[in-house]
Amino acid sequence: PYTNAMFDFVFKPTDENAYTHNAQGKRVKETHYAQGWSLLNLRSQQWRQFFVEKSRQKIVRQGFDGIFIDDMGMASGLSKIKRIDSPPGYGSGSGWRAFSDEEWYQAGYDFLDYVKKELGKNVVIFNGLYHQPPQYDITFLEVTDGGMREGFILTGRYDRFLSEKAWKKLLNQAIKDINKYNKKFIATCRMQKEGATVEDRMFCFTSYLLINKTGHVYYSPPKCPMGVR
Repeated sequence: PYTNAMFDFVFKPTDENAYTHNAQGKRVKETHYAQGWSLLNLRSQQWRQFFVEKSRQKIVRQGFDGIFIDDMGMASGLSKIKRIDSPPGYGSGSGWRAFSDEEWYQAGYDFLDYVKKELGKNVVIFNGLYHQPPQYDITFLEVTDGGMREGFILTGRYDRFLSEKAWKKLLNQAIKDINKYNKKFIATCRMQKEGATVEDRMFCFTSYLLINKTGHVYYSPPKCPMGVR
């Protein structure tokens, strides 16, 4: 079942610090996909406990073997995120301090570590693998069962392919990490390329074949164009 580590409209915390706040003391808001939603604080124990309990309920109710955690790409390269209205931070002494990229990435790592330990044998897959350098989200594989690269070999709004250099870097990194961590990699090809051809679709598929390792790599193909069966 779908879960989201960054936003939740059901969560009603008693601790205001369960949300992130900007320098003016206001909650940091999402401005693109979940407009108006408040960015949660990955360091918050109250949020972590709520997330785990809600996940357990979904697993039991829907009969799945684990959860999919969306938006973990926002934990990497925080300073480059354009989906929020202001930099998030925390109280420091008598003042306020913005999260550094490293601090927020560590918060994401610790959040996933907590969730996986609490859910035990249940599978935990995060969305956001290979999201932003320099962290690139790779070490999240240490504390989960695997990650998903949304768009796979496409970039932007999934409307154009990576450059040849970036394509090679991504596939080589995937091969290295699949072998090193022995975790699952989900290559989701959400192609939004205008006038996509059969060759474009085959390029996505053959890129998957280059990194495929049975039981570890899963491929989600782009949707067929309108009218195609």
